[in-house]
Amino acid sequence: MEGWEWEGASGELSDEEICLEDNDDNEELLNLSGHSKKLQFRSDTSKAIWNEELGMAEVIVKRGKMWITVGIVRGGKTYCSIEETIFLAEVGALHLMDTTNVQFSLQHMYEKIAEEKNGCGWELFEVYRHLKSLGYIVGRHGVPWTMKGVKSESNSSSSQATLDHNNSNNAVVDGESKDVGSITESLGNLQIDGMKPAFDVYLPNSKFRKSSPGQPNFLLCLIRDNMPPSRVKIEALESLCGGIPVKFCHVEHGRVSFFSMKNAELPFHGSTAQQQPRIKAAYWYSGSGYPVAEIDSSLFTHLVCGFATVNSSTFQLSTLPSDSMSFTAIVRRRNPAVTTLLSVWNGEQQTARAIAGENVAAADSLLSAVASTPSRRNSFIESTIRAARIHGFQGIDLNWVWPNATDAAAIEPLLDEFKSAIDSESEKSNNSKLTLTMVVRRSPNFGSLSYPVQSMARNLDWAHLLAFDYHLPTRENFTANHAALFNPSGDRNDSTDAGVREWIRVGFPATKLVLGLAYHGYGWKLANPGDNYLGAPATGPAVTIAGDMGYKHIKSFIQNYGFGARATYNSTYVVNYFVVGSNWINFDGVEAIGAKVSYAVEMGLAGFIAFQLSNDDNWELSRAAQLTDMEGSQNRRQLLLKVLLPIAAAITLSAIVLWYARKRVLKKQKWSMFHGFTRSYNNSPGQAKASRSSSPAFFGSREPPNLQAFTFSDIKAATNNFSTENLLGSGGFGPVYKGVLPGGEEIAVKRLSESSTQGIVEFRNEVSLTARLQHVNLVRVVGFCTEKEEKMLVYEFMPNRSLDFYLFDPVRRLKLDWNKRVAIIEGVTQGLLYLQEYSNFTIIHRDLKASNILLDDGMNPKISDFGMARLFRKDLDEANTSRIVGTYGYVPPEYVKRGIYSMKYDVYSFGVVLLQIISGKRTQFYYGSNEDLHLLEHAYESWRNGEGMEFFDSALDDSSSHCKLMTCLQLGLLCVQENPDDRPTMLEVSSVLRIGALGMATPERPAFSTKKENREEMEFGTSRSQQQVCSFNEDDLSQVEPR
Repeated sequence: MEGWEWEGASGELSDEEICLEDNDDNEELLNLSGHSKKLQFRSDTSKAIWNEELGMAEVIVKRGKMWITVGIVRGGKTYCSIEETIFLAEVGALHLMDTTNVQFSLQHMYEKIAEEKNGCGWELFEVYRHLKSLGYIVGRHGVPWTMKGVKSESNSSSSQATLDHNNSNNAVVDGESKDVGSITESLGNLQIDGMKPAFDVYLPNSKFRKSSPGQPNFLLCLIRDNMPPSRVKIEALESLCGGIPVKFCHVEHGRVSFFSMKNAELPFHGSTAQQQPRIKAAYWYSGSGYPVAEIDSSLFTHLVCGFATVNSSTFQLSTLPSDSMSFTAIVRRRNPAVTTLLSVWNGEQQTARAIAGENVAAADSLLSAVASTPSRRNSFIESTIRAARIHGFQGIDLNWVWPNATDAAAIEPLLDEFKSAIDSESEKSNNSKLTLTMVVRRSPNFGSLSYPVQSMARNLDWAHLLAFDYHLPTRENFTANHAALFNPSGDRNDSTDAGVREWIRVGFPATKLVLGLAYHGYGWKLANPGDNYLGAPATGPAVTIAGDMGYKHIKSFIQNYGFGARATYNSTYVVNYFVVGSNWINFDGVEAIGAKVSYAVEMGLAGFIAFQLSNDDNWELSRAAQLTDMEGSQNRRQLLLKVLLPIAAAITLSAIVLWYARKRVLKKQKWSMFHGFTRSYNNSPGQAKASRSSSPAFFGSREPPNLQAFTFSDIKAATNNFSTENLLGSGGFGPVYKGVLPGGEEIAVKRLSESSTQGIVEFRNEVSLTARLQHVNLVRVVGFCTEKEEKMLVYEFMPNRSLDFYLFDPVRRLKLDWNKRVAIIEGVTQGLLYLQEYSNFTIIHRDLKASNILLDDGMNPKISDFGMARLFRKDLDEANTSRIVGTYGYVPPEYVKRGIYSMKYDVYSFGVVLLQIISGKRTQFYYGSNEDLHLLEHAYESWRNGEGMEFFDSALDDSSSHCKLMTCLQLGLLCVQENPDDRPTMLEVSSVLRIGALGMATPERPAFSTKKENREEMEFGTSRSQQQVCSFNEDDLSQVEPR
């Protein structure tokens, strides 16, 4: 540590400094965990001097809690072995000095390992470092933890007996009477045919005293080949070592592998470069509708297919859904190495009840029924293994979210029998063993009962920690974190860290614990919007019926609030928040996910598992977890400076050259699509010539119409240097400025911002599509600017801004009387008709909403923002995409769930906009007497009960328009049906608006409804709401013609 002032070095340490007296009052208890060194070191650095004769380091300045676990206390001095010395130096806890008080470099210490003094070499050090990083307490076999006050015996023979930690009569070396070299002679010389223990190993979190350490959990031997010795030799060695289990390790290419002849506690395989193969797993839920083919399996080591259910009569696994049967084959197309697991759950209803905090009775739990008797268990186990093999799964996952009171005793035999069946099946079939995993709650204790931890540690390959849903808005009337990693208040019931430590404390290996990550969050409705703190009073769920929201929906919800709306990250709890109005949303964003994966790595956990994939937004969270995990592994790498530094420098230099070259190529490719636009333009200020692009990207071989290619100076002058006075607003693309050209023409300039969620693809769409589309109800693009790597679009100026500017404002909405709203409805209908029916290509807008409907000086509507639009061949009914875009509340269910879009996509969006025009209501809020209905449900309930006036905008007080409003209400509901086939076409919409509701279908409940339809209620609703057929007269609506 630079600038650190050392205390004066002394030959003796005080008893207080050593703190290793043999009486319990003065001795320190060592309670280690996998990441304790990260917490206790860095700020307090100790100092030691190397003793060449002894081959150990004498600690002369002790700072903080430096727990020396391969060393001795002799003559009032503390000595540190070479393994411990380098380990502490690597983590920044110790500076090693020579006799002249000059600090040794790490490389010089590495060279001492190469000398193999005292039997230490690179292999042993790799093993030692791996064990310590996982939290194990490690001592060199044959060396007592303390030699203070122990007298020597002249007839001892250290070469023929092990120095047992519990037997003070064994031969030890007294510093006052023996030569210092004899210490090195006592280092574990007991051996059989060259096989001898290297380390005594104690479990993580052992209550450990150096004066009376007790019997180690096992002895560890290093072997030179990849196979352990014979059972006879092992048993002979264990007998000589007092019956303590002997385990074996092998080191090859920096990777540490462990072997055992018995079921005993062993760390996972690992290495110093990366302690173990990190488990990067995620759940895919077949009920989500997310296509298996769209899963980016390259981001994961394991994928869990959920969920299979159990037949309540036969207690065998039920037939899998078709997409689950082909799951493994599909995800392995992109990542052949990915491991797939088949997850079995307790059923959707029972699992939902368990997550909500209810205790599912044994009579209602299929898994409880399965585990209750041996015959049922056998039937279940055999059918599950058979199904996994048939459909190519490499493992089985038990998604038993909340076992009940009768299950505590049944879990152990179920796991024992499952593991035994897996072993037997593997031996008979000559296939590799199936992986066995299980979901567990945050704490090993549930109610007055506990999980059978030892059985789980023995039988499971790992356990998924359900580290979320601690608090739910349906359960608590106050805001809370549903997946907090830490809780400074000390409440152990809602902290993942407390749960992880509890599992490790009761003996479950950290290396078998997988941290669950939540790709969802929850919204609370604040009782008072002014009280928006953590723990504030709440009246229930917000945004959705249960308050649950997937990450991509949360992002869309935030973006829908426009420029400046953003979530905040809280590093104390490791969560994200978004608070607006009465909505209080808690979730895990990129920052929280990254921090939690880093935590899992630091704690020595096996990895992470995400629930669930369909909630991610363009793989943002999954990529954040992937990168963080890689960074965590890289932080543990210790490179040999002489060998690796020149290589690293060469690689770095090459990477810089390649990056620069690639950047130039990409930059050239990125802008080459505009070359046809710009090459014929005269770029002198104020001048712009018409250009004709030869690119076939524009509707086949047709050439685009005239566009102006503006220079940057043109736009800068027109917008007064992009002044804030000219700023009209902002959207997903970036800020929009008002400008005036030299001839006096007013323009609107949309400029891509660096933080924009859109990019070159959207820009290309805007230019290519809007340049071709010529219609009175579509906004006209004037030109563009691509100078200085800018991406700017220039439009005709719309003086009355956008529809949402008036529709949702209590004062400005008064300007929108019924006639103006009819004109807006008609104009939007005509614009969509042109896109779908009368242009050369069918065009799907995919982002139709009130803010994208601009109003000219006559309040006539013009559809804008074609960045998300897609061309659609006339002979196609639908298409599919893996990139889900759009705005929350305007996107149809088939697109959200399966990425399918068609002309009915824009029909759905139009239906939402139509309902907003006649109601003046937003999509984000809840309505109805209990404020528990989203906009579409509220519209349906009003229509069904004949209470349209409750739904309509109060500003529309013209009683003569009531019938027409009811027609719009019914039409809007038809446009937002769950099934796209039940929605009308835009031609049918136009027809209804012209001739009225005669023959119009009866709508069922709209998409995303939480209530089920009742036929009797539907017929009752129809009789009350369809009392009159009316149409818009000629003054209201013009004829349908392409324009």
